[in-house]
Amino acid sequence: HRLNVVDRPFADLEGVALELGHVNPSALPAAHQDELFALAERAAAAVGVGFGAFKADTIWTADGPRILEVTARLSGGFDCQKTTPLATGRNFIAAALRLAIGLPLDPADLAPTRRRYAAAWTALPEPGRVVEIDAAPSLAVPGVEEVLLRVSVDDVVPEYRDCATRPAFVVATGDSPAEAVANARAGVAALRIRTERAAA
Repeated sequence: HRLNVVDRPFADLEGVALELGHVNPSALPAAHQDELFALAERAAAAVGVGFGAFKADTIWTADGPRILEVTARLSGGFDCQKTTPLATGRNFIAAALRLAIGLPLDPADLAPTRRRYAAAWTALPEPGRVVEIDAAPSLAVPGVEEVLLRVSVDDVVPEYRDCATRPAFVVATGDSPAEAVANARAGVAALRIRTERAAA
């Protein structure tokens, strides 16, 4: 069962390739998506995965698709948990759980019930100790569905050296990929996470 492809933009922060979020579903042409699915299927066969979820991180190059990483699990980054249900109504988690406990797939879990777009976007406050968080302005932005915080007051936001240090995300929907991203980015701009640097 081919599930979905999402687009993940990156930023170069002083030599660190930081994933900014993702847009669901992908804007890639259907033919390109078919090539990505076929590549993932060949990779699953090559590593002996014939049951359950399988995910490939890929990149589209001048020579076609290439694999960065594969793993026998669902996609992270709030894809299967948040943006897939919002964009398509499908429930990949329920499908994976049914397989895990020996039940057959329920076709309803994989059948689209809506056609929208969703984006999860990263908030990148200044590194330092968190002294204030206010998500209310972000939640008031049109299209914003949820603010996902990974920090609390008094936590420390470290320097951004990898994707694991990202402290917060805004999930938004729209009628087009561009609108979903614009709504998510507006939500990030409205999200208040104030930090203070330690005194030297």
